[in-house]
Amino acid sequence: MARDTFLVRENLNYLDATYRGTKRFILDYPASPNLGIMWNFGFAAFVFLLIQLVTGFMLSMHYVAHADMAFVSVELIMRDVNHG
Repeated sequence: MARDTFLVRENLNYLDATYRGTKRFILDYPASPNLGIMWNFGFAAFVFLLIQLVTGFMLSMHYVAHADMAFVSVELIMRDVNHG
């Protein structure tokens, strides 16, 4: 019984130390004061732009820019291409 109590107490000490370390890292992390809300919005916009560029490039591999085949290639993208 004493061993089980020791293991529980040791596990709680480990969780408490992990919580304190994580809290200290998140709240007390030294960062530039210039990193504000506008920087976060700009970074998010940049990430979305990268996602659009990558997915657009992947979809352009299946698109045919010919008047007779454009509709068929869009149908192919919508039906047969993964995540298209």
